[in-house]
Amino acid sequence: MATKYGQDLSLIKSEIDRLTESVTQLLKFSKPTVSTSASADLAAVLDKILLIFGTSAVQPAESADLPQWPLSKDEENLIQYRGQIGTG
Repeated sequence: MATKYGQDLSLIKSEIDRLTESVTQLLKFSKPTVSTSASADLAAVLDKILLIFGTSAVQPAESADLPQWPLSKDEENLIQYRGQIGTG
C-alpha cells in the first residue's frame, strides 16, 4: 500500500514541477520588456536625414493640396478625419 501512495506522490510532484515550469515561462513571457532610451543630437540626426534624402526632404510636395489658412473648426476636423482614415 505504501508503494501505491509513493507512486501517487511521485506523480503529484512531477505534475507540480511541470506546472511550475509552465507558470514560470508564462510570467517570463508576460513581463514587460525593459525600455532603453538614449539621448541624440537633433542637429546631427537632421543632417543625416538631409544627406539621405537630399533637398527633397525639405521641399513640399508639388501635388500637395494645401488648405488656405485660417481654417474653420469644421475644416480642421474634416482634415484630421481624412488623415485618420488615410484619404487625405
